[in-house]
Amino acid sequence: MNFSNTNISTNTKSKSKSKSPVLLVVPLLLLTLLLVAALPTAQGFHSIFPAATATTPSSLPSTTELHSAAPQSSSSTSTSTSSSSSTEEFKKVLFKEYASFFNPMIRDYYSDTVTFDDPMTSLQGVDAYQNNVDMLAGRTLLGKILFDDAGIVLHNITTSSVSSNDVEQLVTRWTLRITVKILPWKPTARFTGISVYDVRNGAGKRGVLVQHQTDYWDSINLKPNSGGQYQKVDTIKAVQDFIDQLKPENAIAPPSASAELPYQLLRRGQDYEVRRYPAYAAVQLPYTRRDEAFGTLGSFCSGT
Repeated sequence: MNFSNTNISTNTKSKSKSKSPVLLVVPLLLLTLLLVAALPTAQGFHSIFPAATATTPSSLPSTTELHSAAPQSSSSTSTSTSSSSSTEEFKKVLFKEYASFFNPMIRDYYSDTVTFDDPMTSLQGVDAYQNNVDMLAGRTLLGKILFDDAGIVLHNITTSSVSSNDVEQLVTRWTLRITVKILPWKPTARFTGISVYDVRNGAGKRGVLVQHQTDYWDSINLKPNSGGQYQKVDTIKAVQDFIDQLKPENAIAPPSASAELPYQLLRRGQDYEVRRYPAYAAVQLPYTRRDEAFGTLGSFCSGT
């Protein structure tokens, strides 16, 4: 029997307390202080994830929007074709940047004054952006001390809208992981979410230029019963979400009866995860009648 390769898993948080609270609090406090002291200067907390200026939830469509257009002249059609070509090229660049964790980062596609916003902070400037991802990837001195095994998987890129002033909005969906190696138990934090890029067509050396980027996390920014819309939340929720993943009781998986199949995390929401597992044959049996075989397999799957 081949099982579906997508599964929803409900997280059950351990109620057990650490036997040595001081041993837990001290390294977590030390890590927090290091992060606050080391990351780029910004209002409020300092982010370890690239992000951008605020975008209202209503401007984040869950599917690609289609817009009717008035008849265009030959010159405007040519410009539109050129902009479309540049945008498609930028999408290819994004796939390469995500796969390599921005090594290298193609700075020609980003405005010098590009702004970033995520649940933890705001940043401004392409230098701050690159320094941020370089530290997270362990390419700076402090990054080598704090982090390890950083990676981001880009699942897809969609186009949400194009405004009258040639600013196109691209939305990427991704899964991010980062191991905090400075802590003795070396926990790995995982985040899933979207990045909303405001891209100006016909600008810069490459024909497109990123002006703003906003990141949303599925774990804290998804608005309940909204059909997939995102909303802003208090910074403390983002900090708590990150710190909770670093605690030993959450970072160390309990022993299982057998090894779990490798999976790809598609969405880490509040108290649930959506995972993609590879297809595999769990049970096989010979049969003479197909209906009887399905009945037997069904009984096995239901535990009867």
